[in-house]
Parts: sequence; structure tokens; C-alpha cells
Amino acid sequence: MTFSTLQLIILVTAGAGLISILTAASLSLTLLAKIVNNMVSLSVGILLATTFLHSLPEAFELAGAQIHYLFATLLGGLLGFFLLEKIALLRHSHHHEGDGHGHHHGHDAEEAGNSGWMILVGDSIHNFVDGVLIAAAFMVDIQVGIFTAVAIIAH
Repeated sequence: MTFSTLQLIILVTAGAGLISILTAASLSLTLLAKIVNNMVSLSVGILLATTFLHSLPEAFELAGAQIHYLFATLLGGLLGFFLLEKIALLRHSHHHEGDGHGHHHGHDAEEAGNSGWMILVGDSIHNFVDGVLIAAAFMVDIQVGIFTAVAIIAH
């Protein structure tokens, strides 16, 4: 049985989401707390390996003579995420009144509600971009698509 590229994209994207949900649901919070650092390290390693060993070489090949546009895009992406992180750090502030220890480090319900919406919107955009990335990788080559999907599942 052979699948079309669109069928593979839909199948792999749905499978990636299902595997992620089942994995998250099966891990208890105590186990997750113990292995979270190792999972983050694995995730970063797989994403970097997929980027530098599969996606970037394919992009270089497709860019041909216009490689400076590819590097400008990569640089812009890195700077954009750097600025986004700095803005997020600047916006995160605690209200410290007085000079003693009469303050708390908690967040009120309004801040928590706003954070919830920010996380929901940010995660939605993140997942949409993951889906677009999987689709684009499959459009280039099935092997690149599979490597990309595995990296995103691990991520």
C-alpha cells in the first residue's frame, strides 16, 4: 500500500500529536520531575541534529547561488528569538514594596489567568509551526520528513 505525500503528512502529524499526548498522560508528575532535565537534553540534541544534519543541508542544496538569503534568514531567526527572550525577561517583574521581607513571591489570579492565555496562544502557534515544518519536510523528501517528525515527537 502506497501513500501520497498529503496522506503521509496527515498520518505522521496526527501520530506525532497522539504519541505526545499519550506520553505526557502516562508520566506521573514525580517521575517527570526526576527525568525532566534528561528529556530536555534529549529533545535539544535531537532537534539540533535534525536541523544541522538534515534540514540545513537540504536548504543549502535548494538555495543554490542565493545562499546569502538563507544565512540572512537564519541570522534573523536567531536574533528574533534572542530579542523575544529578552522581552519576556524584561516583562517578568515582581512587585517589591518596602525594604524588608514583607513581600511574597506568588502571583495573583489575574496574572495567572493572563499567563494561561499567553501559554495557550503561544503553544497553538508553536504546534502550527511544527505541523508546517513536518509538511514542508515531507514535501522535500520522505526521509527528511520522517527525521523531522521523529525530532518533533521527541521535542
